[in-house]
Amino acid sequence: PQRFLIVIINWAYEDKCYYFSTDRKSWDDARTDCVGRGSHLMNAFYGSLVGTEIFWIGLNDIAAEGVWEWTDGSTFLPFLAYWKPGNPDNWEDNEDCGEVVGGEKGQWNDDVCTSLRKFISELSCQHWSASILICVDYLFIYLFN
Repeated sequence: PQRFLIVIINWAYEDKCYYFSTDRKSWDDARTDCVGRGSHLMNAFYGSLVGTEIFWIGLNDIAAEGVWEWTDGSTFLPFLAYWKPGNPDNWEDNEDCGEVVGGEKGQWNDDVCTSLRKFISELSCQHWSASILICVDYLFIYLFN
């Protein structure tokens, strides 16, 4: 039987596809939404593609305060961090989730995980051996044998 996965994206770079949500969710609900799409919250976002919006990314220190990690399990490298000046600050001992802040040149901020934010999902297309790739606007359908 043939299997398929439908992925809606609105931006691509190299071998990655990205979904910039239009709805707002808590960080955990955003993470769950991404997993449901076969992806994860975005890693290491730098730049101004977010305009003036704020989006959740896959950065968090939920397991241990001050020990930042990515939701996909990749290593967090502090020297590559793009924090806003003075961050992460764990304001009121309650900020464990990372976001990218468009009005701050795409720099990162730590925020309360229950805040409702848009989010960015990241999908690596190189993990699939798709026999057919159909592109209609921003809808990609991957068919597998």
